[in-house]
Amino acid sequence: MEIKSGMLAISKAGHDKGELYVISSVEGKFAFLINGKKYTKLHSKKKNLLHIQPIHIDYIDIIKNIGKQYKRENFNNEDVAFAIMLYKREMVADTGKETNV
Repeated sequence: MEIKSGMLAISKAGHDKGELYVISSVEGKFAFLINGKKYTKLHSKKKNLLHIQPIHIDYIDIIKNIGKQYKRENFNNEDVAFAIMLYKREMVADTGKETNV
């Protein structure tokens, strides 16, 4: 499956191994990642595609699942951080234990 902007991804290598991000854009063999906190729309993290594990869930779908009206054009760093937090919470609820993600 194609890696696209808006998908969640987990870092597989580097000092941030296990961190969860949203893919901001893909250029060639690199992805630009954001988490809404340290890495933002204006200052994204450049990472080799081989060093990320895409999760084929769009962060907007996570936000829509809680009933928030949302359009992709309006996304901001807080929405990205919120979606990551919701995904982590959902993972804990599904597994019954905290994960590295």
